[in-house]
Amino acid sequence: MRDETPEDTYYVSDDLFLFMRKQFWSAGCAIIGGTIWLIAPLVLNTYRLSWTIQYDYLVLITPLFLVIGLVGYYREYTPAYSVGGRAGVWLLGVGVLSFIPIATHRTLISYTLPTGVVLLVIAFFGAVLAQVGTIAIAIDAWQTGIPSRWIAVWLPSALPVTAASNYIGATTLGLYSVGMNYYTGIFGLAWIGLGYHLWRSNETGK
Repeated sequence: MRDETPEDTYYVSDDLFLFMRKQFWSAGCAIIGGTIWLIAPLVLNTYRLSWTIQYDYLVLITPLFLVIGLVGYYREYTPAYSVGGRAGVWLLGVGVLSFIPIATHRTLISYTLPTGVVLLVIAFFGAVLAQVGTIAIAIDAWQTGIPSRWIAVWLPSALPVTAASNYIGATTLGLYSVGMNYYTGIFGLAWIGLGYHLWRSNETGK
């Protein structure tokens, strides 16, 4: 067994730097966060888990996973975007983080009415910011084709479709608790898709 040389150390460090630079870590966070966002309502309502279960804390920090994914997206793609597209990534990140306060409890009755209303307003404002951000990203993604023009189709559609599915679930199907959970549904698929594009881009070097 030969001793490790300084050249070996250099190559190991270089490989680690390349791994970090290629944003595989952020792609993974986007995929993990999107998956949790997608399946959490099914798990929580199927098994009636208590908010004391650790799974719920994982749901609570899901927006942080998504924001880490956005960091990779910003570094990888926005050099080709306009100022509006770059600002859109920031707006989406801030909007997603705005969901955290209301996510600390399942319903507003866990708070006094004034506090609950404030948290609901913050979440609604965050949703507006996130939607504006996805539209800005979609415009530049369509114009540049980076990372794909398909993102311009499904990314800005994710929040409205999720809201519609929540409304139908709550009113038509009677799934009230699922419909009121801010992290329900299709928006998670958008993040999985975003993470997939980021991962594939780094694998192929494109």
